[in-house]
Amino acid sequence: MDQNILLKAQLQAASDLQKTQQQQSPFHLLPTQGEQTNHQIEVLETQLSALNLQQQEAHSKTTYLEAENRRLLTEAEALRQRVNAAERGEAEAKADLEKLRRDQEDLLELLTDQESKMGSYRQLLKKLGHKLDDDSDDEQWNRKTTA
Repeated sequence: MDQNILLKAQLQAASDLQKTQQQQSPFHLLPTQGEQTNHQIEVLETQLSALNLQQQEAHSKTTYLEAENRRLLTEAEALRQRVNAAERGEAEAKADLEKLRRDQEDLLELLTDQESKMGSYRQLLKKLGHKLDDDSDDEQWNRKTTA
């Protein structure tokens, strides 16, 4: 019986020694570290998928914004051309208007000179003794030349 007790004690000591060695060894942590590593890989893969999705969304937005930018630039250029054409048209209209004003002033000046000459001719004709057919015109000439 002493041998049985001794054998049991030896087995118990060997078992305790094996447990102590396992606890001191970093290999007993491997299964839990592997689980943590797998979990970290899953988290990183999820984050990578989210980042890929964000990248695709950003690329889509960039593509849309580039197309919209091109459209707006084209529209702005068309508007610029319309403004330039309108400005040219305005300049031409102003030049035409100024020419018409000068022509009108010239015509008014010529008409005034003509009326003045006609008035002086009427007076000369009266002095020379010619009777004019329409005396009402004579009164109008006198009023215009005195005014």
